Amino acid sequence: RAETHIPLLVVAPGKAPRGLAVDRPVSLRDVAPTILDLLGDGPGPFPGPSLATAWRTETDAEPTDEDELVFLELDRAEAVPEEAGDAPARLGTMRSLVTGHHAYILNGDGGEELYDILDDPEERQDLASLPESQDRLRLFRDLMRPLIDVD
Repeated sequence: RAETHIPLLVVAPGKAPRGLAVDRPVSLRDVAPTILDLLGDGPGPFPGPSLATAWRTETDAEPTDEDELVFLELDRAEAVPEEAGDAPARLGTMRSLVTGHHAYILNGDGGEELYDILDDPEERQDLASLPESQDRLRLFRDLMRPLIDVD
């Protein structure tokens, strides 16, 4: 998460509330629609929703797994220094899907990780091996497949 959890500040007096922190995962693809939305031009031709929906809806609502999925990809195997030892990025391209509650990681060697990012934001307790996580893993695999299968 240190590689992908980047703070974004939106300063739009009169259009975005001051001091509100939104915890739901979002994507860079949502930035252009947000700018157009704040300018009053609607989302335009860009993919992704305006981030303004995060502050126009109930602000104290807890994120859920029904929130939009965010796809992440990290391909830095050659750039990882030897001192990093067995860092997962050394295994090849890492791909992840993040929802309101969970982060699913598919490592370059095919290994899988699953974290509850609300209860475990540091991603220290991998839930992938737990029997009660198997249905969720299957769901994430099904969601990931069309994103990484290239004809």
